[in-house]
Amino acid sequence: MLATSVTINGPTLTPSKETVKYGLTTSYTDSAASAVDTVHAVSLKNLKPSTVYHYQVIASDVSGSDADGRCNFYNRFDLYRFIAYLF
Repeated sequence: MLATSVTINGPTLTPSKETVKYGLTTSYTDSAASAVDTVHAVSLKNLKPSTVYHYQVIASDVSGSDADGRCNFYNRFDLYRFIAYLF
C-alpha cells in the first residue's frame, strides 16, 4: 500500500486556524487548512508516492497574529500510517 495522503497534527496554545502550504519545492503550490481550534489535524491528499514534499505550517489566531514553521517529509511506503514531524 503506497501512501497518497498525510495528516499534519499539532496543538496551539490559543484558538487558531492552521494552514499548511506544501509542494515539491518551497514554492508551495497547494494548501489545506483546519478550522479554528487548539488541536489541529490538516490532511494533505493526492500526494505522489516516494516523493519528497516541503511544507510550511502557519497558525493564525483570532486576533490575526501568525506563527509558522517549515519542514519536509518523504512520502514513502507505509502499511499503517505516515507520521510527519514538525520541528
